[in-house]
Amino acid sequence: MEKITCVCEQTFSVEPLKEIDLDMDTNLIKDILNGRFMVYKCPSCGTELKLEFPVRIIQKTRKIELFFIPERDRSAMLRDKLPYPVSGDPGYIVGYPELVEKLTIFEYGLDDRTVELLKYHLLSHALETADAEREIHIYFNGKKEGNLVFHIDGIRENELGVSRIPEETYQKAEKGLAGSLSEEPLKSILSPPYISINKVYREDKP
Repeated sequence: MEKITCVCEQTFSVEPLKEIDLDMDTNLIKDILNGRFMVYKCPSCGTELKLEFPVRIIQKTRKIELFFIPERDRSAMLRDKLPYPVSGDPGYIVGYPELVEKLTIFEYGLDDRTVELLKYHLLSHALETADAEREIHIYFNGKKEGNLVFHIDGIRENELGVSRIPEETYQKAEKGLAGSLSEEPLKSILSPPYISINKVYREDKP
């Protein structure tokens, strides 16, 4: 059990799930993508609290085995000092936005390493134009009209950038993936269990 303190100062207990099977409950994918996963209602005032707890996510039909790490534990994960065990050999995702993105990638039948490769090139370009102190976030948002759509936040204040990459570019990147795996920093970025540009880009950030 975990003790939660609401904004109304009421403390109550919740029992977070330790594992979810997306094949057993198909509504879970919808809940995650809609931001309704791990939402707990305060029994006193009714406020809905969006929380993050470690949880294993599996879906055997798609060969998905992921371990969700709360954003608060990102630094500990990067230092190999997580305060809880991660059994087996699942892939890692850190923070709710990465969870939504990863499932969106799989929903479209894409390779997550290739998507991160494209994001790396988008990030490299964005860093050339953004202020040095700004933190940039890039997430795959889906496909539209033959393009992969990415949202880029942080280049300018209160602006969300949108980048569209043709599927042909994705396919070309996928074919050349083996070569990318031999080069740094891409080798580190695309190596499991944590496949993400945030592994390198945010490793020095609090």
